[in-house]
Amino acid sequence: MLTGRESLVRLIGRRRRSPLPASLAALLSPSSPAPAQANVQGSGSAEAARDEAGSSSGGGAEWVPCPVCGESIRGSDYCVNAHLVDTVIVGRKFHENIELQEGARIIVERDPQNAKDHDAIKVLYAASEFEEMLGYLPRELAKILAPLFDKHYVECEGFVVRLLEQQLDSVPIQITIQKCETDDRSSDDLWENFIDAVKKGNFQRPNSARYQRNFNVMITDVMANHTHVFMAGYIDMLSCTDDPSEYDIKEILEVLSVPEMKEILKELPKAIRVAQVMDEALDDNNMEMVTRCIDLSENRLCTMSKIEIATSSQPLPLFFSRFSASWVYSKILTLGVSVYERDRRYTDAIRILKLLLRTVASDRRRGYWTLRLSVDLEHVGRPNESLSIAEGGVIDPWVRAGSKFALQRRVLRLSKPPRRWKVPSYADSVKRNIKESSWRLQYYADEGGGWQGTHSEGGVWMTIFGLLMWDVMFSDMEDVFQSKFQTAPLDLETDDFYKLRKDIIESQLKKIQDGMAEEMLISSWELHQGTSCRGVNWDRHSLADLRAIVACIGGNLLASLVRHLAVDYRSWSSGIPDLLLWRFLDERGGGEAKLVEVKGPRDQLSEQQRAWILVLMDFGFDVEVCKVSPVAKRR
Repeated sequence: MLTGRESLVRLIGRRRRSPLPASLAALLSPSSPAPAQANVQGSGSAEAARDEAGSSSGGGAEWVPCPVCGESIRGSDYCVNAHLVDTVIVGRKFHENIELQEGARIIVERDPQNAKDHDAIKVLYAASEFEEMLGYLPRELAKILAPLFDKHYVECEGFVVRLLEQQLDSVPIQITIQKCETDDRSSDDLWENFIDAVKKGNFQRPNSARYQRNFNVMITDVMANHTHVFMAGYIDMLSCTDDPSEYDIKEILEVLSVPEMKEILKELPKAIRVAQVMDEALDDNNMEMVTRCIDLSENRLCTMSKIEIATSSQPLPLFFSRFSASWVYSKILTLGVSVYERDRRYTDAIRILKLLLRTVASDRRRGYWTLRLSVDLEHVGRPNESLSIAEGGVIDPWVRAGSKFALQRRVLRLSKPPRRWKVPSYADSVKRNIKESSWRLQYYADEGGGWQGTHSEGGVWMTIFGLLMWDVMFSDMEDVFQSKFQTAPLDLETDDFYKLRKDIIESQLKKIQDGMAEEMLISSWELHQGTSCRGVNWDRHSLADLRAIVACIGGNLLASLVRHLAVDYRSWSSGIPDLLLWRFLDERGGGEAKLVEVKGPRDQLSEQQRAWILVLMDFGFDVEVCKVSPVAKRR
């Protein structure tokens, strides 16, 4: 995926299908658009769509009433004493030897040993010798089917209806629920309950109940703290607005007296619409539209940056910058750089990168932009300028972590005489050797000395950080919590997180240094287990393992790592070595820990991973890179 694409998708979210305003449509639409094919309208549209779906799936049979509930089904699916349910596979499991295809046959069985859901029903791949599990039926459907399965009252099988573009999406399936021949009529009531539930429920949306509960919590909060939104004036204004999404903005614009502030607020939804069009154009491989979005964002970024600077009497907290149009346009342009680099349009990429560095001063993305600018300048044969850009990036306070390390390495490579005669002060640090081993992973548990370990790619560290810093993260600070649904303060990924909480953070770190980390961990786990918090995974790591980890690491090392994350969470929340190993050395509880970055035969360390390893070595951790080679097959 292009760098910046995933971030853009997260930004636009469900707004992708919202219509464009006329002003943007005029700017972005082709000069002579092809007429769209007319859609079927009126009362017959549903039937037409259904007929089309039937023909596309190979079933041209006429529609007949279901023998159980009377709903329309295809004649080819007509079964006596059976019922058809359209649903999905959730909790998808993947297997190397299974490539799921449309029409693949599936089997459904109970999973009574499932610890998370005693009503769980698993979906198996029928064509496999071992019937590997593909996932589960939605919980709402399993809850009404499980009693029938337990009484051996029904049998169930089905097939995959279609495969969606996104591999991780729930897989649509159709299952046939067949009643077994039996004289026992005690389960007839259960069957009737099942039929009623199928009529009323939609089992293709398995999470709707959870969304409804969340919505109820939100409404309760609004009624308690924001009752003014239900006042007659609000409701009347909302009902007379053609586009409800524009209602709040129109109301606020009437309050703003400075014309420039109105422009700033109106520009944000426009910027998000441009991001929407950019994403859709990339999906359609419409490079003409992609270029239009990039050009428009380039012009708007220049204009909006000047307006925002002119109207700001005092600087806003950094975490509010994401709600500005210039921030959205900078994300579009970052993705545009990736598009141009992919197409080897380095001159265009250089122009955009220089614009971003010139207009966006306080942003951690400056490290990525500076690195790409230095690389692209070298691509077009301008090594001297490339070196100057890299040297400037090294001393830029917003260039950190892997980007800074990569720029330092570029400076060392490009600054050979006669370009530069003086060796940079950081040369020895960057050139340090990293210990490597070629052991198989089983070595650590067997001959290597009985290590225990977890392969979490940093997840265990984020969990430990969240548990140890829980009271810090959720302390009462101004503006950082705008909703009770937040899993972290808004400033967690900014420098303000540490600056504004320095005293309480250092107090927590002192406790960790004094050997109280295990006690803090237990207390946080027992008080907050199950509560959502950024980085904390309650299911993946047990409390016993987490206690063992902090005990084996020791207070000083653990405090150093936690402080490093607290000071700059965003820059250092990725790239931590894959494997964390620990073991106790004696019965008194003394232990040791080791961090291992696992690499295959052709894998190389990324700059972020290399930067993390050097930082951990500075702290005093035992760190190494494990080269894993495939075992040669004997002939």
